[in-house]
Amino acid sequence: MDYNLHKSNSTYFSDMDISRTSLFTALIRNAIRKNSRLYGKKRGVEGIDVSGAVGGAGMEAPRGKHMIALGGITCLFKREVLPYQRFEMWTRLLCWDQKWFYLVTHLVKPGFKKPTSWTLQPWKKAHAKNATEEVDKEKLKGAIYATALAKYVIKKGRITVKPEQALFDADMVPAKPEGWVYTPKSDEANGAVDGDAVLPQTSGVEWNWDIIEEERLRGLRFAENFVALDGLHDVFDGGREGVLGEYADLLFV
Repeated sequence: MDYNLHKSNSTYFSDMDISRTSLFTALIRNAIRKNSRLYGKKRGVEGIDVSGAVGGAGMEAPRGKHMIALGGITCLFKREVLPYQRFEMWTRLLCWDQKWFYLVTHLVKPGFKKPTSWTLQPWKKAHAKNATEEVDKEKLKGAIYATALAKYVIKKGRITVKPEQALFDADMVPAKPEGWVYTPKSDEANGAVDGDAVLPQTSGVEWNWDIIEEERLRGLRFAENFVALDGLHDVFDGGREGVLGEYADLLFV
Protein backbone atom coordinates (compact mmCIF):
# COMPACT_ATOMS: atom_id res chain seq x y z
CA MET A 1 0.00 0.00 0.00
CA ASP A 2 1.35 3.45 -0.87
CA TYR A 3 0.73 6.88 0.69
CA ASN A 4 -2.41 7.28 -1.46
CA LEU A 5 -3.85 4.12 0.13
CA HIS A 6 -3.61 2.28 -3.19
CA LYS A 7 -1.71 -0.83 -4.21
CA SER A 8 1.92 0.28 -4.34
CA ASN A 9 3.29 0.56 -7.88
CA SER A 10 6.40 -1.37 -6.89
CA THR A 11 4.35 -4.47 -6.06
CA TYR A 12 3.01 -4.78 -9.61
CA PHE A 13 6.38 -6.01 -10.83
CA SER A 14 6.73 -8.89 -8.38
CA ASP A 15 3.12 -9.97 -9.01
CA MET A 16 3.61 -9.94 -12.77
CA ASP A 17 6.86 -11.90 -12.41
CA ILE A 18 4.80 -14.83 -11.12
CA SER A 19 2.40 -14.71 -14.06
CA ARG A 20 5.15 -14.39 -16.69
CA THR A 21 7.22 -17.17 -15.14
CA SER A 22 4.25 -19.54 -15.17
CA LEU A 23 3.54 -18.84 -18.83
CA PHE A 24 7.12 -18.81 -20.08
CA THR A 25 8.15 -22.05 -18.42
CA ALA A 26 5.00 -23.71 -19.77
CA LEU A 27 5.90 -22.57 -23.29
CA ILE A 28 9.55 -23.63 -23.45
CA ARG A 29 9.87 -26.44 -20.91
CA ASN A 30 9.81 -29.15 -23.60
CA ALA A 31 12.66 -27.45 -25.45
CA ILE A 32 14.85 -27.37 -22.36
CA ARG A 33 13.92 -30.95 -21.49
CA LYS A 34 14.83 -32.22 -24.97
CA ASN A 35 18.23 -30.54 -24.85
CA SER A 36 19.13 -31.56 -21.32
CA ARG A 37 21.63 -34.32 -20.60
CA LEU A 38 19.36 -35.35 -17.73
CA TYR A 39 16.92 -36.54 -20.41
CA GLY A 40 19.45 -38.38 -22.57
CA LYS A 41 21.07 -35.51 -24.48
CA LYS A 42 24.58 -36.65 -25.41
CA ARG A 43 27.38 -34.14 -25.24
CA GLY A 44 29.36 -33.74 -28.46
CA VAL A 45 26.79 -35.47 -30.69
CA GLU A 46 24.02 -32.91 -30.76
CA GLY A 47 24.16 -29.58 -29.02
CA ILE A 48 23.83 -25.85 -29.46
CA ASP A 49 25.73 -24.38 -32.39
CA VAL A 50 27.49 -21.03 -32.31
CA SER A 51 24.47 -19.26 -33.82
CA GLY A 52 22.45 -20.09 -30.74
CA ALA A 53 20.08 -22.65 -32.24
CA VAL A 54 19.14 -25.56 -30.03
CA GLY A 55 19.94 -28.96 -31.47
CA GLY A 56 22.66 -28.12 -34.02
CA ALA A 57 23.88 -31.46 -35.34
CA GLY A 58 27.53 -32.33 -34.85
CA MET A 59 28.26 -29.36 -32.59
CA GLU A 60 29.70 -29.69 -29.12
CA ALA A 61 27.26 -28.37 -26.56
CA PRO A 62 28.65 -25.49 -24.47
CA ARG A 63 29.07 -25.92 -20.75
CA GLY A 64 26.45 -24.50 -18.44
CA LYS A 65 22.77 -24.94 -17.73
CA HIS A 66 19.82 -23.30 -19.41
CA MET A 67 19.05 -19.94 -17.86
CA ILE A 68 16.07 -17.65 -18.43
CA ALA A 69 16.94 -14.00 -17.81
CA LEU A 70 14.72 -10.93 -17.61
CA GLY A 71 16.19 -8.18 -19.77
CA GLY A 72 13.80 -5.34 -19.02
CA ILE A 73 10.26 -4.35 -18.16
CA THR A 74 8.05 -1.32 -18.59
CA CYS A 75 4.64 -0.82 -17.00
CA LEU A 76 1.79 1.58 -17.76
CA PHE A 77 -0.57 2.29 -14.86
CA LYS A 78 -4.11 3.02 -16.06
CA ARG A 79 -6.13 3.15 -12.83
CA GLU A 80 -5.54 2.47 -9.15
CA VAL A 81 -6.09 -0.81 -7.33
CA LEU A 82 -7.61 -0.25 -3.89
CA PRO A 83 -6.37 -2.07 -0.77
CA TYR A 84 -7.39 -5.76 -0.72
CA GLN A 85 -9.13 -5.35 -4.09
CA ARG A 86 -8.92 -8.50 -6.19
CA PHE A 87 -7.49 -8.54 -9.69
CA GLU A 88 -6.47 -10.98 -12.42
CA MET A 89 -3.28 -11.13 -14.47
CA TRP A 90 -3.54 -12.13 -18.13
CA THR A 91 -0.19 -12.84 -19.79
CA ARG A 92 0.63 -13.91 -23.34
CA LEU A 93 3.59 -14.08 -25.69
CA LEU A 94 3.41 -10.93 -27.78
CA CYS A 95 6.27 -11.62 -30.21
CA TRP A 96 9.97 -12.39 -30.50
CA ASP A 97 13.02 -11.26 -32.45
CA GLN A 98 16.48 -12.76 -32.99
CA LYS A 99 17.28 -12.65 -29.27
CA TRP A 100 14.34 -11.69 -27.08
CA PHE A 101 10.91 -13.02 -26.20
CA TYR A 102 8.39 -10.24 -25.44
CA LEU A 103 5.59 -11.01 -22.97
CA VAL A 104 2.68 -8.67 -22.26
CA THR A 105 0.73 -8.79 -18.99
CA HIS A 106 -2.59 -7.08 -18.27
CA LEU A 107 -3.84 -6.48 -14.74
CA VAL A 108 -7.64 -6.53 -15.04
CA LYS A 109 -10.86 -6.65 -13.05
CA PRO A 110 -11.58 -10.21 -11.88
CA GLY A 111 -14.27 -12.12 -13.72
CA PHE A 112 -14.67 -9.50 -16.43
CA LYS A 113 -13.97 -12.02 -19.20
CA LYS A 114 -13.90 -15.80 -19.22
CA PRO A 115 -11.67 -17.87 -21.54
CA THR A 116 -13.26 -19.94 -24.29
CA SER A 117 -10.93 -22.83 -23.43
CA TRP A 118 -8.27 -23.94 -20.92
CA THR A 119 -5.41 -25.72 -22.72
CA LEU A 120 -3.54 -26.99 -19.65
CA GLN A 121 -6.64 -27.22 -17.44
CA PRO A 122 -9.30 -28.87 -19.63
CA TRP A 123 -11.40 -29.77 -16.59
CA LYS A 124 -12.32 -26.13 -16.08
CA LYS A 125 -15.58 -24.79 -17.46
CA ALA A 126 -15.16 -23.09 -20.83
CA HIS A 127 -17.26 -20.18 -22.06
CA ALA A 128 -17.80 -20.96 -25.73
CA LYS A 129 -20.24 -18.07 -26.26
CA ASN A 130 -17.37 -15.60 -25.81
CA ALA A 131 -15.95 -16.82 -29.13
CA THR A 132 -19.05 -15.60 -30.98
CA GLU A 133 -19.57 -12.36 -29.07
CA GLU A 134 -18.37 -9.17 -30.70
CA VAL A 135 -15.39 -7.70 -28.88
CA ASP A 136 -16.13 -4.32 -27.30
CA LYS A 137 -12.69 -2.71 -27.25
CA GLU A 138 -13.72 0.13 -24.96
CA LYS A 139 -15.11 -2.25 -22.35
CA LEU A 140 -11.93 -4.32 -22.51
CA LYS A 141 -9.80 -1.22 -21.97
CA GLY A 142 -12.06 -0.13 -19.12
CA ALA A 143 -11.32 -3.36 -17.25
CA ILE A 144 -7.54 -2.83 -17.30
CA TYR A 145 -5.68 -1.56 -14.24
CA ALA A 146 -2.20 -1.75 -15.76
CA THR A 147 -0.28 -3.23 -18.70
CA ALA A 148 3.36 -4.31 -18.69
CA LEU A 149 5.77 -5.46 -21.38
CA ALA A 150 8.84 -7.54 -20.50
CA LYS A 151 11.61 -9.18 -22.51
CA TYR A 152 13.31 -12.48 -21.74
CA VAL A 153 16.32 -14.29 -23.17
CA ILE A 154 17.31 -17.96 -22.93
CA LYS A 155 20.97 -18.75 -22.36
CA LYS A 156 22.82 -22.08 -22.48
CA GLY A 157 26.08 -21.25 -20.84
CA ARG A 158 27.25 -18.14 -22.69
CA ILE A 159 25.31 -18.96 -25.85
CA THR A 160 22.00 -17.23 -26.63
CA VAL A 161 19.26 -19.61 -27.72
CA LYS A 162 17.27 -18.10 -30.57
CA PRO A 163 13.58 -17.74 -29.66
CA GLU A 164 12.28 -19.25 -32.89
CA GLN A 165 14.43 -22.35 -32.43
CA ALA A 166 13.38 -22.68 -28.80
CA LEU A 167 9.70 -22.51 -29.79
CA PHE A 168 10.25 -25.12 -32.50
CA ASP A 169 12.01 -27.47 -30.08
CA ALA A 170 9.15 -26.92 -27.63
CA ASP A 171 6.65 -28.03 -30.33
CA MET A 172 5.01 -24.61 -30.19
CA VAL A 173 5.52 -23.79 -33.87
CA PRO A 174 5.71 -26.09 -36.92
CA ALA A 175 8.74 -26.46 -39.15
CA LYS A 176 8.96 -23.82 -41.85
CA PRO A 177 8.15 -25.14 -45.33
CA GLU A 178 11.16 -25.36 -47.60
CA GLY A 179 11.61 -22.10 -49.49
CA TRP A 180 8.94 -20.32 -47.43
CA VAL A 181 9.08 -16.52 -47.61
CA TYR A 182 6.62 -14.25 -45.83
CA THR A 183 4.76 -11.88 -48.12
CA PRO A 184 3.52 -8.84 -46.17
CA LYS A 185 0.15 -7.31 -46.84
CA SER A 186 0.04 -3.96 -48.60
CA ASP A 187 -0.56 -1.96 -45.41
CA GLU A 188 2.29 -3.80 -43.64
CA ALA A 189 4.65 -3.05 -46.51
CA ASN A 190 3.84 0.65 -46.13
CA GLY A 191 4.67 0.53 -42.44
CA ALA A 192 1.11 1.00 -41.19
CA VAL A 193 0.59 0.23 -37.52
CA ASP A 194 -2.58 -1.56 -36.53
CA GLY A 195 -3.53 -0.32 -33.09
CA ASP A 196 -5.80 -3.32 -32.56
CA ALA A 197 -3.84 -5.64 -30.28
CA VAL A 198 -6.69 -8.15 -30.04
CA LEU A 199 -5.87 -11.37 -31.83
CA PRO A 200 -8.04 -12.16 -34.87
CA GLN A 201 -10.68 -14.85 -34.83
CA THR A 202 -8.82 -18.01 -35.85
CA SER A 203 -11.00 -20.63 -34.17
CA GLY A 204 -10.70 -23.92 -36.02
CA VAL A 205 -7.92 -22.57 -38.25
CA GLU A 206 -4.53 -24.22 -38.09
CA TRP A 207 -1.82 -21.64 -37.55
CA ASN A 208 0.68 -21.86 -40.41
CA TRP A 209 3.79 -19.71 -40.75
CA ASP A 210 1.92 -17.00 -42.65
CA ILE A 211 -0.38 -16.45 -39.66
CA ILE A 212 2.44 -16.85 -37.13
CA GLU A 213 4.66 -14.31 -38.86
CA GLU A 214 1.81 -11.85 -39.35
CA GLU A 215 1.05 -11.92 -35.62
CA ARG A 216 4.74 -11.80 -34.67
CA LEU A 217 5.29 -8.69 -36.77
CA ARG A 218 2.18 -7.02 -35.39
CA GLY A 219 3.42 -7.55 -31.84
CA LEU A 220 6.92 -6.48 -32.84
CA ARG A 221 5.65 -3.00 -33.68
CA PHE A 222 4.94 -2.50 -29.98
CA ALA A 223 8.17 -4.22 -28.91
CA GLU A 224 10.32 -2.00 -31.14
CA ASN A 225 9.19 1.05 -29.18
CA PHE A 226 10.19 -0.76 -26.00
CA VAL A 227 13.60 -1.66 -27.45
CA ALA A 228 14.17 2.00 -28.35
CA LEU A 229 14.32 2.76 -24.62
CA ASP A 230 17.77 1.14 -24.57
CA GLY A 231 19.00 4.47 -25.89
CA LEU A 232 18.26 6.04 -22.51
CA HIS A 233 21.54 4.57 -21.23
CA ASP A 234 23.28 7.21 -23.35
CA VAL A 235 21.48 10.03 -21.52
CA PHE A 236 23.46 9.49 -18.31
CA ASP A 237 26.25 12.11 -18.12
CA GLY A 238 27.76 11.36 -14.70
CA GLY A 239 26.92 14.79 -13.30
CA ARG A 240 28.90 16.72 -15.90
CA GLU A 241 26.73 19.80 -15.39
CA GLY A 242 26.51 19.39 -11.61
CA VAL A 243 23.83 17.87 -9.36
CA LEU A 244 21.43 19.06 -6.66
CA GLY A 245 22.94 16.95 -3.91
CA GLU A 246 23.58 13.47 -2.53
CA TYR A 247 20.88 11.78 -0.47
CA ALA A 248 21.42 8.46 1.29
CA ASP A 249 18.86 5.91 2.39
CA LEU A 250 17.57 6.85 5.85
CA LEU A 251 18.55 3.43 7.19
CA PHE A 252 22.12 3.69 5.92
CA VAL A 253 23.22 7.29 6.40
